[in-house]
Amino acid sequence: MLKDLPYCTYSWVRGTCVSAECTTSECEVVNQNIWIKIWASGDDAINFSPIENISSFKKLCRKCANEARKQHNVGRQKMWDKLPIYFGWSSWDDVLK
Repeated sequence: MLKDLPYCTYSWVRGTCVSAECTTSECEVVNQNIWIKIWASGDDAINFSPIENISSFKKLCRKCANEARKQHNVGRQKMWDKLPIYFGWSSWDDVLK
């Protein structure tokens, strides 16, 4: 599951500002720190965690925070959709049968 971090839940964490309309230079540093914390955790469950569970998230400017929240929620849904595959099922329909 960790291999999907940069493509799903945390696609917004790129080491740069999240929004093209960023209002502060601090967001780039915050974003880099978030990336480091995510990879250091080694926790698969982090893919499914709400963005508010990331303490550094609150340090992003409003524009970056809004964009990050949007991308994070889309990515979390992708992870939930893929969850059965990690356990050998082809889809949620197979799990629910």
